[in-house]
Amino acid sequence: MRRWMIIFGILDLGIVATYASRIPSEFRGLASQPLVNAALLLMMASLVVSGIGLVRGQRWAFYLNYVQFPVRLLMSFLSLTWLAMLI
Repeated sequence: MRRWMIIFGILDLGIVATYASRIPSEFRGLASQPLVNAALLLMMASLVVSGIGLVRGQRWAFYLNYVQFPVRLLMSFLSLTWLAMLI
């Protein structure tokens, strides 16, 4: 179980590192689309917290990751960025 937690934590931190260049544009976009951009920023902060917690082996971080999963799927389907990665 401990290995899986570390793997999920590294994946969470990897997602944040991959999209770190988009974070400033999300802050600038708060005026035009406040709900969407605030949700994305909150999700990024949540990924950092859960990633660090999972690497440290905290059980609450595993539950946080479990709660994040449906939100991750929803955001990935709504943003359609996953289609760009296939091409």
